[in-house]
Amino acid sequence: MNKNNNESQSIKDIPSILNTDLYNIRASERNWAQNFSEIEVHEMFFRIPPYKGNNFVIAVGMPYALRYLKSKLDESDSEWLLNQGFSKDFIDYLVKEGSNIFKDVNIWSVEEGTIMFPQEPIMRIEGPTVAVQLLETYFLSQVGYPTLIATKAIRSVWAAKQMGNNASLLEMGLRRSQTNSGHYGARAAYISGFSISSDSLAGKLFGIPVSGSSLMHADIQRRENEREAFKSFYEFVSYKNKVTFLIDTYNVIKGAQNAVEVAKEMRQNGHELFGVRIDSGNVKELIPEVKKIFSEASFPNVKIMLTGDMNEYKILDLAKNKVTPDFIGVGTELVTGGEKPALGMVYKLKGIKHGDEVISKIKISADKGKTTLPGSHQVFRVLDKKTGLLKHDVIGMYDEKIDGEPLLKQVVSNGNIIGEWETSDIDLTKTAKERAEAQIELLPDDVLNFEKENITVDVIISEKVKKHSEDLIKHHA
Repeated sequence: MNKNNNESQSIKDIPSILNTDLYNIRASERNWAQNFSEIEVHEMFFRIPPYKGNNFVIAVGMPYALRYLKSKLDESDSEWLLNQGFSKDFIDYLVKEGSNIFKDVNIWSVEEGTIMFPQEPIMRIEGPTVAVQLLETYFLSQVGYPTLIATKAIRSVWAAKQMGNNASLLEMGLRRSQTNSGHYGARAAYISGFSISSDSLAGKLFGIPVSGSSLMHADIQRRENEREAFKSFYEFVSYKNKVTFLIDTYNVIKGAQNAVEVAKEMRQNGHELFGVRIDSGNVKELIPEVKKIFSEASFPNVKIMLTGDMNEYKILDLAKNKVTPDFIGVGTELVTGGEKPALGMVYKLKGIKHGDEVISKIKISADKGKTTLPGSHQVFRVLDKKTGLLKHDVIGMYDEKIDGEPLLKQVVSNGNIIGEWETSDIDLTKTAKERAEAQIELLPDDVLNFEKENITVDVIISEKVKKHSEDLIKHHA
């Protein structure tokens, strides 16, 4: 088994039991005190797709949700709970049992990087009442955010492909992220097809290629002039053939001309200027002009990096206008989720298990979108035999025999993580990226094209699931 070299900074640090909403702990105390315990079936899914034009998400983060299975209370946590009015007997139970609270929990999940659609369970959790109630908030937080960012990222990846020049995407959102969420965001973007990140810690933890070979505005302003700044940067760095000059501090055209002069000196020393970065201005006009300047100066291979409030819509607009930078940095709009800052992921009770039989439960709402599908489910993925593309999914009962690949696979058995998820963060990330790439290849291009609304893959509800739903709705009428 691979281990992260720095356990103190590992993304797998064991969380406190307090890493949840208070009412989850209160509900657990109440059920524990009243000796109420059933084997419950909960499912985690989303109802509404987060972004206009795409009806899917890329599910990410599930292995890290499982950290909570090892959660514990330390002395200060226990004292805090006591001050909140929890009984000492319940606190002593949490301390004594520790992770043993979850010893009877079994979990099924789709694999990281899997394309999922509304109402489809991403995870199915079975276990005693107290245990599964404690899991809710942590699971939602660990899966909801990275799934949102992975889904946002694939839109920029698709838009960049429309340029036809294999432009690479750079994730650079850490400085605009909420606290430390940017590290998870960098990982999610990488899984969805971004090539590089500016995030040092994400590079170390997850094995993401990182880049910091460009100048910044302050480094140019510190020097007497732009050309001196370029020259001093080149003279200092060890990566002489990977230097990227930032050329928009004062004037992009003059910046490009100054970069050419320093590039000539570099060539005399046996080095070639790698690229220049543009962070502002009318880039649709500037990029062709800058390319022309370098081409006419016999530097046709200098790469153009574009940064500055980029998103999928701006990237697609460049593609339509045949403006083709070689690298595109996406930051704020990506790591914050842009127009959709949160994914409406939910964790709902779907059934009570008596032996091998599941007694279906339903949540009914006047808002049809909030009425849940009752029972314990499996998702079956069906591919078109002619094209090999995704044809449709079927949501069926967990014990139904339906043609198609079952997506939910057991990842926790009696509280223990099993299979490939008990491995290093780097290996998890590499595997998830490979799977996401394969999953994206299954989608028809029209489904990826966010300009074409209402183009989706059908999700079929099995007749058995429909009947359970109809029967329970009548029963509660």
